[in-house]
Amino acid sequence: MRKFALIFQIFLCVALAAFLTACDSSTVEPTNEDISVTIEGAKTETVKSGTKVTRKVSIVAKKKLAEFRIIKDGGTFFVKDKDFTNPESFAYTFEYATTAADEGKTLNFGFEVTDKEGTKANSSLAITVEKGVTPPPTSELVEYNSIVLGAQNNTTLGSSLDAETGKIYLIKDATANAAAIDLIYFHGAAGGTNEASVCNPTDDAVTFVLPQVATWSPKNNTELRMTALTGTEFGMLTAKDGNMLVDYFNKGMTLSPATRATKLTFNKVIAFKTVGGKYGLFFIKGIGAGETGSVSGAVKIQK
Repeated sequence: MRKFALIFQIFLCVALAAFLTACDSSTVEPTNEDISVTIEGAKTETVKSGTKVTRKVSIVAKKKLAEFRIIKDGGTFFVKDKDFTNPESFAYTFEYATTAADEGKTLNFGFEVTDKEGTKANSSLAITVEKGVTPPPTSELVEYNSIVLGAQNNTTLGSSLDAETGKIYLIKDATANAAAIDLIYFHGAAGGTNEASVCNPTDDAVTFVLPQVATWSPKNNTELRMTALTGTEFGMLTAKDGNMLVDYFNKGMTLSPATRATKLTFNKVIAFKTVGGKYGLFFIKGIGAGETGSVSGAVKIQK
């Protein structure tokens, strides 16, 4: 009898141990390696409106893909349920271009894959959209392709340019129209500091070679910079590219003094900003050397 009781007690201990082991293992949720959705990068992002958000998404379904779906705020954003090149995996590039209508919102995207047995896997992405920077209004430009300015001793060609209209003035007429003059051409001594130069009316060097300028009122302090542009690049600017003139000026090399661009040669492009706030470019097509020579070129300026 005692032997039977001992055997029964051993049986109960073994059974209890097995039960406890089973209970403990049931609390560990097994991972499903047969199906998954993986989003590369952060699952939350804050952007300005107008930003395009991109993520690479990798989908695996070892028991064959049935459907891949993206849900945006409760509605279907994208779905694919056929024509999988590889029935067990799928690579997708998610793109969403935020707009002004998204400002102040958090957009919730759910990524769901279903296999042929109905098993699902999910992932998510949340995009918070802040107010973006308003782009500047589109600016148009005008072009003057046949600019020819005479040097200080050229008696037939004017040296003074109204860049906004493309009008050229002889020095005898420029004094009465000083308010319109943005740029002046002169040619310094060969081998000297200046040689072929374009300047504004406030420049010291121009009043030396053209003393009449000293009496002008007002004198427009047009700011000049030298660019790395070529004539080919200048020619590619269209009537809708007025904003690009601002960029080229801002990226241009600051001159010292900022009133004068010197030693000009063929294919150089000067950037300038008038006192009226108009940005422009002056492309050098050719130089006729000397004090009686000239410079030929083209101007593109904002309307």
